[in-house]
Amino acid sequence: MSSIKPHTATDEQQEEMDALEAIFMDEYKVISTCPPCFKIHLRDPGSHDAECGGLDLTSEGLPSRHYYLIFTLPFDYPSGRLSTSVTLYGLESDAPVPIVEIVGPLGGKDVRRDALSRHIREVAIDALDSTQSGCIFQMVEEAKDFIDNKMSLIQGSNHIGLDGCSNVSSSSSPFPNLNGINPTAPSFLSNSTISPLLPPPPLLPPLPHH
Repeated sequence: MSSIKPHTATDEQQEEMDALEAIFMDEYKVISTCPPCFKIHLRDPGSHDAECGGLDLTSEGLPSRHYYLIFTLPFDYPSGRLSTSVTLYGLESDAPVPIVEIVGPLGGKDVRRDALSRHIREVAIDALDSTQSGCIFQMVEEAKDFIDNKMSLIQGSNHIGLDGCSNVSSSSSPFPNLNGINPTAPSFLSNSTISPLLPPPPLLPPLPHH
């Protein structure tokens, strides 16, 4: 991940950050002013987790409530362009996409983390290419939707690396890949090779009675 040189927020960036704070209220926290860096808790503004002594009435049970997104803004964001294109998660662009760190219950090598990162980057690139205006709100809302509605569909051993390549585990599954999702073999199959099913043996005639 490329680093961002220290700089204070531009007027355009500050205007967007002020709007984000007004929208997300207590879920928005400033981390640094040089460079501009802040985090947004992916839960409804004004809600309270049980850990904080209250009940989250508006986003209770949604997986996204356990996640934060930490944004660091490049100097050229949002209306400028980078001097050289950057490729991350297979997406190349010269748009000044904010650096996003995902904080939540995912391991560092979890394929779902890379899928979410790629989705967030794709949303930002599309927004910056079309409007050249702030896109943090769209990134947050799309991240919530992805975590709550699509994350559970992603499983298996395919791993999307920073270069966009798919690193597949050396142990292949005997089950087909369904729309990019590799189902897990049932636990009763202990061998990697599955023998073809054989027809049942013929029924023997009943023994004569004496």
